[in-house]
Amino acid sequence: MAKKKSLKAKLTRISRSKQKTDKPVYQRLIGIESKIEYHPFLEDWGNEYQSLLRRALNDRQKGISETEIEKSYQKKYNIQWAWADSLATNASSVFEQLTTAKQNQIELLETDVKSGFMKVGENLEALDNAYCNPTHSSTRNFKKKLLGVKSKLERLVRYWDGEVYG
Repeated sequence: MAKKKSLKAKLTRISRSKQKTDKPVYQRLIGIESKIEYHPFLEDWGNEYQSLLRRALNDRQKGISETEIEKSYQKKYNIQWAWADSLATNASSVFEQLTTAKQNQIELLETDVKSGFMKVGENLEALDNAYCNPTHSSTRNFKKKLLGVKSKLERLVRYWDGEVYG
């Protein structure tokens, strides 16, 4: 009885390098790509497609709609509807991801700055207690601690006022 091959085994082949060397080089190809023979067109079109995709993303950032990109790229670059549609769709999805990531980053930064202000407030309160009720351990390195809180507060204010944040 013949043993059935697994899907991975069916989609795996070993390829020998086409370069002439003393010792042949073998490469194991796994997946559906292993069944596609190499063709220079695929590599050239892949590079061209990526270039067009970057242009489409730039156009989306300029405010051009997905439909306008699709229609204009068919004429401008003489490509089929399917390729233009793919470019416009991919550019729109990347644009939406970037927009969402930027908003998430802003929210994260706001949270970090607010928690920084809260921490400075706690440190100032602890230093105020140490100043009002001095003991040997609480007054030790008091100036350094105060300077550290002051520099952190200045950094947060700079950040919040827009030098880094805006």
